[in-house]
Amino acid sequence: MVSTALAGPDGAAARLAERSVDSQANAALSAWLRDYPPAARELEEAMRARIHHRELDERAQAARACAADAERRSASETVKLDPGGQRVIHPVAGSVLVAALVVLNAWLLYWGAQAFGLSLAGRWLVTGILLAASTAVIAALEASGEHRRRRLMLGAGVVIAGLALVALRTGFRIATGGVVDALLRSVIFTSISACLILSGSMVLSRTCLPRMARAQAAARRSRRDAYARHAASAAAAERMQRHLGALRQLLIPWALSAAAPASVDHVNWTTALNRAVRGLLAEL
Repeated sequence: MVSTALAGPDGAAARLAERSVDSQANAALSAWLRDYPPAARELEEAMRARIHHRELDERAQAARACAADAERRSASETVKLDPGGQRVIHPVAGSVLVAALVVLNAWLLYWGAQAFGLSLAGRWLVTGILLAASTAVIAALEASGEHRRRRLMLGAGVVIAGLALVALRTGFRIATGGVVDALLRSVIFTSISACLILSGSMVLSRTCLPRMARAQAAARRSRRDAYARHAASAAAAERMQRHLGALRQLLIPWALSAAAPASVDHVNWTTALNRAVRGLLAEL
């Protein structure tokens, strides 16, 4: 308490003198920046680079927040719709593959429709009905999911329909060949058709649902945007540091060589100028 009281007036006077010297140093620095064009240009470029960096940094932070939100939505959709991580095919690619399998199956079903002994229009009508039924089977197998009873009932129906189609094809082919040959051809065609239906169901079960695919695409876009904005912010920060370095190289030699006022010794003046330089650079 005694030392504080004794040092109080002297400390206040020292602080007042230091503020006066700092004011003169700041004024000298401002005058030198105004009168020395290279330093003024570097200062202007540094300030412009600082503003640009702040804007880009704010955008980068907003992009990171959006990316994190998109990642959470994508993870939520994946957990709800594909907890096992099995749906790895894009919806467009999956739809194209299923459509190609259905089209291939249409030719086999057309040959099976010939067993009904109808006209050309009738055969195409029966082919369309069989094709719609096979497509419905593909969708039903996908919709049944893990329900074993539904799959068994659906499989039994498909087997019965396949056996009926084999019988019809065999009866139609007997007129043009032997029984064994007709039966073999019918079994092969029906088996291929069944394999195409099962393949379509497998592709459909591995295809991402549109909602999940959109969430994953949004997360990827957000990640790319966040990375690009972070890179732009880092480049702006590097540019700002280059201007600050160039400005520092101009300011430090000047602060060391500037003439002190008459009432201030050179050591205190140099110290005050260095404080002014550091304050200016800190503001930038």
